[in-house]
Amino acid sequence: KRRWADKSPLDGFYLDVLERMCGDTVQFVCIQRHGLDVALSIRDLCDKNGAYLAELHDYIVRYPVVLEAFAHAWVDISRAVDTFAKRHPCNAVVVKYEDLTLDPDATMGRVADFLGERWDPAMTAQALLSRRNLGFGDWKTYGRKTIDQSSVSRWQGLSADTVSQLGMICNPTLELCGYPQVDVQAGRTPE
Repeated sequence: KRRWADKSPLDGFYLDVLERMCGDTVQFVCIQRHGLDVALSIRDLCDKNGAYLAELHDYIVRYPVVLEAFAHAWVDISRAVDTFAKRHPCNAVVVKYEDLTLDPDATMGRVADFLGERWDPAMTAQALLSRRNLGFGDWKTYGRKTIDQSSVSRWQGLSADTVSQLGMICNPTLELCGYPQVDVQAGRTPE
């Protein structure tokens, strides 16, 4: 095939292998997403599967509060992706998930330009209608007929204490990735 695409959030754990295998011979579209939303999404995936992904086991052992473990994983992967994209400016582009959901046509137009392809806004609707050859992918997308922002800023529904705990982990990397830092409150008192 002239074009073949693979989409997996687990690829972030294997960037060194992908770089050795593919180097500058392929194009990488790296999708960045807010770290606290990613932690919630990973929790949803693990709950749906009834198990933790093998790539997360070490994080869970080190950080037994599950959302904190997932936040640490996001930090490591996001920093690795940032470094990777900077090492490959000619064949890697980073797009934000939030931009993709807010304005899919403009964001995909940018991706298509990067890939040297033509973008037609009708492709979005066509892709959402097609249910053939789904393969392995994001289980949440299979029932969708439109692109929306229902998965954006879900973290804002977390308690202030949880946001603080996750913010202490994620804030430097959120800033690196172009997101505003989340509010971190003073620690809880024994009371």
